[in-house]
Amino acid sequence: MNANVEPEVSAISAEPSTALPESEFLEAPPTATESKPTFSAELLEPAETDNGRGTLVVVDMQAPFVSACKDPLLVASVVEQVELAVSRGWAVVLVEVKPWAYGATLAPILDLLKDKYEHYSACQKEGDDGSAPVLETCERLHFSEQFFRVTGVLIGACVLATARGLAHRRPDCLVRVMKEACGTSLEDTGLAWSNFPQGERLVVSSKAIDGAGSTDIVEPDSQAESLMET
Repeated sequence: MNANVEPEVSAISAEPSTALPESEFLEAPPTATESKPTFSAELLEPAETDNGRGTLVVVDMQAPFVSACKDPLLVASVVEQVELAVSRGWAVVLVEVKPWAYGATLAPILDLLKDKYEHYSACQKEGDDGSAPVLETCERLHFSEQFFRVTGVLIGACVLATARGLAHRRPDCLVRVMKEACGTSLEDTGLAWSNFPQGERLVVSSKAIDGAGSTDIVEPDSQAESLMET
């Protein structure tokens, strides 16, 4: 069975809006800075180097959300992660919010998958947390849940909620959030990461992890670090 399942679109769909989405989906600055975030470049787990053992989750890479981000390399970084997933045979799940209003996932990403890659699907979410529809998609299409790699926007909103939801719903699975492939609407990217929770099974990593197996730690932006120390 071909797993290229597209989300249903309302019959009254209009052209996708290019305006920013409503406030419930916008990113707010963190209100507390209790712990210093560490961007881990630890060694990959064995499952991450085996073909077909995990799922890449791409969150809200739709035009209005991406245009709110400050990183001009964001789309290229997400494309890089999708290409890696395809090369390793991982499943890819595109999470979208109201695609009939905000458009589908951006073409540079979607074009790598649609009609070309069997192990991908798109799903829709209602609020910030897309973990439930991601897991429903994985169960329905028999995608691996051995580990999840998360990319997309916005760091302090839907990326955070989805990653935390996956870690909560699948506590035995590794959830790895890729730093360079996530975007924020805040001017200070380091500040966006300052409240991102991490634990044994929920980690934030640099793309260096996919290189030579570096065990170096990638420190957060200096402004965020100074905020943590005050």
